Amino acid sequence: MRAEIKKVIDNSKEVQVLLNNMKIVDSEILEIIQSIKQQRPNVKTITFKNNQIGDEGAKILADELVSVPSLAWLDMQLNQIDKSGMMALFTLRAKNPGLKLDLYGNKVTDAIEAEEMARGPISSQTYPRR
Repeated sequence: MRAEIKKVIDNSKEVQVLLNNMKIVDSEILEIIQSIKQQRPNVKTITFKNNQIGDEGAKILADELVSVPSLAWLDMQLNQIDKSGMMALFTLRAKNPGLKLDLYGNKVTDAIEAEEMARGPISSQTYPRR
C-alpha cells in the first residue's frame, strides 16, 4: 500500500476514513479495504471521492463491505464507475438498506438509467386482470 494512503488510514478517526483525491486505482482497493476493516472495524463513513476507481474496484468494495454493518455512507463520486460497478454497489446497498451511496460524476450519467439500475430488474410476472 502506498505510504500516503496508509498514513491517512492510520490517522483517521475511528468511524471515518477520507481517501479523497489520492489517485486510487482498482488494484489498490482490496488492500485498502482490508486495512480499514482491520483498523477501523466500526467505520461509518468511507469516502473515495475523485479517484480513478472503475468497475473492478467497485465490485471489490461491494464484496468486501458487506461484512461492515456499521457503514452508513460510501462516497464514490467522481470516479470511473460504469454499469457493472454501479450494479455491484446497488447490490451492496440492497444488503445494507441504510447505506447512503454518493455516485455523482461517474461514467453512468443518465439519471433515469441509474435509477432503473438501483431498482433492479422489473419482474416479468403477470398479474390477473380484475
